Amino acid sequence: MLGRTLEELRSHGARKTMGEHHTPPDVAALFSQFTVRQTGAPEPGRWFCEVAAGTGGNVRATAQHLRCRELNPHDYGWSMVEIDPLAAACCAVNALIRDLGPNVVITCTDILVNPAALEHARAERREIRAHRDRVLGHAEIVAATRDAAALLNPPTTDTATEPDRPPRSAEPQHRRSS
Repeated sequence: MLGRTLEELRSHGARKTMGEHHTPPDVAALFSQFTVRQTGAPEPGRWFCEVAAGTGGNVRATAQHLRCRELNPHDYGWSMVEIDPLAAACCAVNALIRDLGPNVVITCTDILVNPAALEHARAERREIRAHRDRVLGHAEIVAATRDAAALLNPPTTDTATEPDRPPRSAEPQHRRSS
């Protein structure tokens, strides 16, 4: 749906200049049959790649084809390259909506100018995940240290250590003027 919407929002001149055309769902389904053969299940861990991904229609059809064969798209990798930033953003939204799983790489570049784009994107993904894992590891250490400190130094109920607070009255006082 995002592909068709994006196509409708662009002027004819813009679509012509970009060479952009939405792949109809029935054509994408046919492509997916060639990608995912009927004779055997693709091995888990296999990466599917689309170098002119658009908004991800062919990837969507492939994931649907896998599901029809009772295979889980989470067991596979999905690489998509798109030159148009708006279409690449729609592709990312579709990857989330279609629940492709944790192994998704989307890069916005011209694959003809940068043929190593997917390798660079996958390397960047590995670096980002390694950084995330380091940060989470540090956060777990900080949380464990705070928990241990709280066990060793329980809070006291000494009123002298509480910050100064204004006295609280039980009922609000209302004055009537005559």
